[in-house]
Amino acid sequence: MKKRRLTCSLIVLSIGLLLFTILGLTALAQGSAKEPIILDFWWERTAFVDQAKINVFDAFNETHPNIKVNMNILGGGDEYLRTVQAGLTSGKEGPDMFRIFGPSAMIPFADAGLLLNLNKYQDNYGWNEKIPSWALEIHRYKDNLYGLPLNPESLFLYYNEDKFEEYGWSTPKTYSELVSLCEEIEAKGYIPFSFGTRGFTPANEWWLSVILNQWAGSENVYKVLTGSLSLTDESFKKALENFKFIWDKGWIMNKKMYEVSEDDSFARFADKTALMIMSGSWGVKYMDSYVKDFKWGIVPFPSGDGVIPVSPLAIGFTVGVNVATEHPDAVAEFLNWIVEDPKRSALIAANTSTDVWPITTSDPSAYFTDDMDKRVSWMINYIYTLQKEGRIGYATWAFWPTKTQVYMYENLSNVLFGSLSIESYLSKAQILLETAREEGEIPTIPQR
Repeated sequence: MKKRRLTCSLIVLSIGLLLFTILGLTALAQGSAKEPIILDFWWERTAFVDQAKINVFDAFNETHPNIKVNMNILGGGDEYLRTVQAGLTSGKEGPDMFRIFGPSAMIPFADAGLLLNLNKYQDNYGWNEKIPSWALEIHRYKDNLYGLPLNPESLFLYYNEDKFEEYGWSTPKTYSELVSLCEEIEAKGYIPFSFGTRGFTPANEWWLSVILNQWAGSENVYKVLTGSLSLTDESFKKALENFKFIWDKGWIMNKKMYEVSEDDSFARFADKTALMIMSGSWGVKYMDSYVKDFKWGIVPFPSGDGVIPVSPLAIGFTVGVNVATEHPDAVAEFLNWIVEDPKRSALIAANTSTDVWPITTSDPSAYFTDDMDKRVSWMINYIYTLQKEGRIGYATWAFWPTKTQVYMYENLSNVLFGSLSIESYLSKAQILLETAREEGEIPTIPQR
């Protein structure tokens, strides 16, 4: 009898242990299911990463408990590019997402099979309705969407408004007016332009985009990219000659732009060594950080004499998704969150210290606050109006094939210092452009 009772007790105990184990495993599984998906986003180091973390990453993570996106900050400029390229091609664990400096730089990653095709998510989330068509199309390569566009950009002339008022100068609208102004600025003992490329070689193409689009004409650039005109056309030769004239005069950082960084160039503008600076829409971030004791202004960069004024448009922040990510749906949910709400996009854009600025088809001015800097709101509305009206200039980092783009910005210094003729420079660029066209490597060019 005792033996039977003992046996029954053991059976009950065994069943209890089994139930305990099952319940424990179930609870463990349920607990594991609640653990968030972790995503890594590789980000370039700049002076403004803290605000990007607050306005984008922290804001998303606070409202999405099932997904956590980590902001992994790498080096800046050229160092960042080398780190990303090495990380993605080494076979080691890479990011889920990473920044690419525009659609032209996206193409080599796509050719190497390193980017996820986002066509499915474009359809699922209706990005055609949320993102301007020109910005989506230039991220389409061989019929696949390989990047999400952020940061619509253009190029501007920033100037010391106090000094302009003191000397009675007007902001120039044409190349001839710019030359006359530079002569007057030099006569007062200042350098006309501050500018720096050290640490980020592609900064050369900011000047190139001005030269090609605003001095040679965006219509001519369109013809070059679509194959009905050559880069060796006289309009491009003349535009580069005009730029070299300004360079030879020492009006751009006294011929030392290759010795100073972008941050240094804003410091020289802030200490009044130079009274103007050519920079992109991202330049407003630096103004608040550097300029403390005078008013600054912003206007479109001057156009060539007789050239219809059309500023270059670009996307400066392309999000590439690693083809090896284990969580593509979670990545897409994060990307859609960035672009889905036009009000949030406008408020992020209004914070001039944020590295990322979501692009939108909605009029951003409807969401601006009364305390927003009027110069910033003007700049944002200017870019929005350009894209709305289809007045597109073709920035090299957005619309040009990669090998042509890289050749042109890497060799601009040789033209300026006289070791490469303008004719040879343009001829080589044209050959690279024709090769890219034959190989299908030119980004989709929106029709005019």
